[in-house]
Amino acid sequence: MKLFLKRSLIPALLLLAVPSFSQEKPALATMPEGCGNPFAEAEMFVSFYESTLKEIAALQGAKSRGVVELYSVLLIRGRLREMMTNPSEQNPVDALLLTQICQFHKIKFGGEEARVGQKRVIVSSDTELHKHLQLVAPRMYGDSLDLLRRYQLRKGTRLKYRKFIQSRASEIERAKKLARSRVKDLF
Repeated sequence: MKLFLKRSLIPALLLLAVPSFSQEKPALATMPEGCGNPFAEAEMFVSFYESTLKEIAALQGAKSRGVVELYSVLLIRGRLREMMTNPSEQNPVDALLLTQICQFHKIKFGGEEARVGQKRVIVSSDTELHKHLQLVAPRMYGDSLDLLRRYQLRKGTRLKYRKFIQSRASEIERAKKLARSRVKDLF
């Protein structure tokens, strides 16, 4: 069966198929479950955090209280991820973000378990969440800076130690040679 349309109807039908993005509202992110789970997927919480920051900046502006600090936490997280050489190592800023988001959940719902059929959902546009994050923004920023500095110091210390060991390679080899000569009669 063939479908015949007038040529004048085709452009009108195409317009119906193309969505208009100017009329759409931004997609709301829902807070992931897993606050009580020590193995919660950190990336899902970070994604929710990013969506929440976009909402705060869009609604209140870039210069509103805490927005710069909250975005700075994300940048510090990215810098730490670049510095980390072990892929299985957890980014310490992820734990900081997860803690704050779960803390808000506990504050909002009083730490009570949801009853059967009852959902305790927090979305990225939640104004109470915005206020909470803006309130703790300076502290989160300071804590993430501390985490970055500690990691840099630890990494620098490991690097210095490795260089020291390499510089003393001849002494290490000499100690091994002396040990072999001492035990050669035993074998």
